Amino acid sequence: PGRYVSSCQVPGFLLRPGRYTLSIGAATAERRLEIHDNLLSFDVSAVGFHFNDNRQGAITPLLDWKVTRLN
Repeated sequence: PGRYVSSCQVPGFLLRPGRYTLSIGAATAERRLEIHDNLLSFDVSAVGFHFNDNRQGAITPLLDWKVTRLN
């Protein structure tokens, strides 16, 4: 119960240049609680990007999330 704010910082060069959309969901082991699709969109600039343009792949990084209870 309560209200919370969650945040994390995505390290540089983790995402390829392009447009991304953010969806957020919450679930327990028993059921899905909430899902919100396409809450935010953002662009990653190609400026300073030094990887091979043909390089492809999926990533599953473990990011350091901060969760703060508001009240």
